[in-house]
Amino acid sequence: MKYSVTNLKNAFGTAVGLVKKGYAASQPVLDKSKQLVVAGKDRLVDVYGDVESSRVDINYNHLLNYYKKSGVAGEEKLSVLQTLCAIGGINFGIVSNSGSGKTYCLDKLIDLLPDDGVYRLELSSKTAPFYDSENINKSNFVYIPELQKAMRSKSSDITEMLKNMAEGKPCKRIVTKSSGQDIQEITGDKTIFFTLANENYFNPDKEFNRRYLMLETDDSRDQTEKILDLKIQNRNGYNDSLLKPNELRALRKHIGKCIDMKVDFFNPYLEEITKKIPKTILARSYTDHLFDLFDSSALFNYKDREQKEGRIVVEKKDVSLILKLYWEDFIEKVKDK
Repeated sequence: MKYSVTNLKNAFGTAVGLVKKGYAASQPVLDKSKQLVVAGKDRLVDVYGDVESSRVDINYNHLLNYYKKSGVAGEEKLSVLQTLCAIGGINFGIVSNSGSGKTYCLDKLIDLLPDDGVYRLELSSKTAPFYDSENINKSNFVYIPELQKAMRSKSSDITEMLKNMAEGKPCKRIVTKSSGQDIQEITGDKTIFFTLANENYFNPDKEFNRRYLMLETDDSRDQTEKILDLKIQNRNGYNDSLLKPNELRALRKHIGKCIDMKVDFFNPYLEEITKKIPKTILARSYTDHLFDLFDSSALFNYKDREQKEGRIVVEKKDVSLILKLYWEDFIEKVKDK
């Protein structure tokens, strides 16, 4: 059979057309394959990051390096205590002068906590929390910035609400509608923390204070010098290597694990410590804050702590750390005024 040039051109054109049609038909499959490859690559990166972070044994040095790299200067005491309060479910507030850095320090704690675990509550009125009770109830933490803005008197409804929530009690509000009554409720299983400017008109009463562990920032001139020095260090990159990305992932993962753990503790040092506590009325409630901090330190170091009959054993180093950070403040709170 003889083929003319025209026949060859037609045959070639037909073949090219078939190839183009085949490619067009397969394009969705190719695109999907490309997406899977990219997703797989990203997943491999995530897995690699998880593996790298799992090799990091978190300790207090990682925690302090995080705060320092984040711009928190000279507040080691506050940084450790607020973190231990968060993982241990201890309600707390930071009470200091305006501009002393209390909000900044607390914001850095929030950055360490699980995503979507913190609800920022703006107390514009006594009924404001109930309008978003569904989202509040989904959160583990409730953060109230500038508490004094919501407080008009010591007997305000908001004050009583915060007292009840600190005791683990739910808060309810009954709304009357044309169709009947609707009960709005905020569950009491939240850890609450707030900031409060102490030069304002609202001063928490003893009943409020005993429900919250009150912390302070350092507003000394020496502290100001530390802040200025750290600003220089961080701007010039001197602290870039303080905490590696895999260490930050490991720290956040570790804190999330601590928060999720539901464990009991055994502290063999409590009887000896109790002998040194002033036997005042206030000691009956404030002592719980001290004991809870011992437990939280053991929880933060749970990988290195022994267990006794299913309880994490508090070690002497946990007790020593908390006594160093909180004992003087504790004694000041419980002594007779």
